[in-house]
Amino acid sequence: MLLSTLIHPEINAVLAGAGHSSLCLIADANYPATTMVRPGTPCVHLGLRPGLPTIDDVLATLLTAAPVEMATFMDQDDGQPPAMLQDYLRLLGTVPTQRLERQAFYRQVCGSDLALVVVSGDVRPYANILLTIGTNH
Repeated sequence: MLLSTLIHPEINAVLAGAGHSSLCLIADANYPATTMVRPGTPCVHLGLRPGLPTIDDVLATLLTAAPVEMATFMDQDDGQPPAMLQDYLRLLGTVPTQRLERQAFYRQVCGSDLALVVVSGDVRPYANILLTIGTNH
């Protein structure tokens, strides 16, 4: 019996196998999920229609399923934080965060620690979040 609100079997399976410091990308619908990720990374497309589900929906659910030790956000090309940052920070609570410029964000997502990509239907630009999986205390 699952204790979290996450019911997606593939996402549950990948998170169960992800270890400390594994990365999980929650991507917006605009993210280049076939070219700007580590090749071979499991990719789950959840987009039902433009705007559904939002990254907020996916984030809130994943936070019930896995311990998160860090969240990384992609800055806009002008160096400003993404417009929805404050909404994400409310969901994350005390989880430490960092911001990266777009190319640095892409480099991190293409690294060997990427365990999962979840593509949402969110059409807001720069809405991507990279979660670092932690440990249960």
